[in-house]
Amino acid sequence: MNTIADIINEHNKFRNKTSLTSAIGDGYLYVNNPIYKAIRMEALNIGATFSSRLGIFNYQACPNLALPKILKFKKVPYLENITPLIILEKINPFLDLRDIYDIKNNNILHETSHLIASKIMNKNSKLIKDTLICQKDYVLASLISESYATANETFGQILSCDKIHMWIYKKNVKLYGCDRKRYLNLIHIISDNYGFKNCYKIMLLSFLYWNFFFNSINKFELEKIFLLCEIKKTKKRQSENNILLEFCNFHFNIHSFFRREVTDFYFKAAGILTPLGK
Repeated sequence: MNTIADIINEHNKFRNKTSLTSAIGDGYLYVNNPIYKAIRMEALNIGATFSSRLGIFNYQACPNLALPKILKFKKVPYLENITPLIILEKINPFLDLRDIYDIKNNNILHETSHLIASKIMNKNSKLIKDTLICQKDYVLASLISESYATANETFGQILSCDKIHMWIYKKNVKLYGCDRKRYLNLIHIISDNYGFKNCYKIMLLSFLYWNFFFNSINKFELEKIFLLCEIKKTKKRQSENNILLEFCNFHFNIHSFFRREVTDFYFKAAGILTPLGK
């Protein structure tokens, strides 16, 4: 049984490996999860800083409206969320991890991924011109960025080697339902069959399809994904195709509320007031 004392022990062991000493397991993930570390290092390389100041960018109140300021100032908000666990550990150090609730997550990896995507695409943090072309360009860049951020945090769990690692990882990312046992099996199968990088590319494009309101990915779209990923075409067995399609379409398990209502709210808040059409 893994307990809250185990979490505190692992947090303290690596707490000084990053500057975010009060964020649950930030140093632990930096040392033990190469994907988490790679995103952090790249974010630091482009000048990202981090702040736990209460109310910064109104992030705690409405995180979806904070992104333009995160991109503009290259400053990522985070919660100092280790203190409640320290208090709880003193009361009941043997509390099972499965019984710990109501500790708010950090989304540092997600937000720093947005910073990196913005840098790569060289896109502004806000809509500059109110023309249809500019609006479509802004929407395209935003959806690519969201797919990139989502893929990063979802893929990072492939390196979660035990329950403590996974518990800490879940306190620093959103997994959108893509953390079920079957999905973890699929991600390892695809990675073994097609390679680590190709598995990530397939995942990224699957999220992009989802963001662009496809209902699912069929065998014809799967061929396009292979082409975009520059994966050499082979004579795949039907069973292999079925596994690939199951993996791609697993990403469509995300609740439709996000890609409809939340996305609509985000773009209207950016100044896009009319439907963009297909």
